[in-house]
Amino acid sequence: MPDDAAIDQPAIGHPLYIAWGRVVLHMSDQGITAEANGLRFTRDGRITFRPYTDIVEINLAMNPVHKSAEMAQMTIRFFNGLTMRILNTTAWGNVDADQTQHYYRFKADLHERLIESGAAANIAFTTGYTSGRGTFLKVALAIGAIFFIGTPIVIFLMTGQAQALLVCVAGAGLILPFYRASKRNEPGRYDPRSPPDMLA
Repeated sequence: MPDDAAIDQPAIGHPLYIAWGRVVLHMSDQGITAEANGLRFTRDGRITFRPYTDIVEINLAMNPVHKSAEMAQMTIRFFNGLTMRILNTTAWGNVDADQTQHYYRFKADLHERLIESGAAANIAFTTGYTSGRGTFLKVALAIGAIFFIGTPIVIFLMTGQAQALLVCVAGAGLILPFYRASKRNEPGRYDPRSPPDMLA
């Protein structure tokens, strides 16, 4: 049964950027609040409200970013197919320390609200990539390992050229972040009372 005293706690707005189910170069929608019974957020420049009962799944994942900190991503799927992605980045998709702290606070705030309202019982809480995306990443990693690591080693063994080993080291540095991402994003489920830190 919902805790009325907890639900009456003041709602806190979080200045996070929101993407809508597609790859975007620049995000213009900013701002989301976990209220007592639903989410209030900006979409297409207008304030919108959706009750928690509209949510069917919340997915937590991380994405590697070349020469940058890792990107945290929360995907919220609604019953009508709408997909909202909340990130720890600037409007241009660059990982930002301040936004990361706002992301952590929103994640904790949202899960607490979902439990208090009773809506958590009807939501799937998942982690990681979909099986299709996970398989694609593993295949891409295998091909990359052959091309960037295996081939230079073979060239070095055949020719003795030290430059081949430099290419191998550079290739390993390129592939390693994506390998870590594939391991951390294995599909799974989590308890909303203890949402995992996908960046840890």
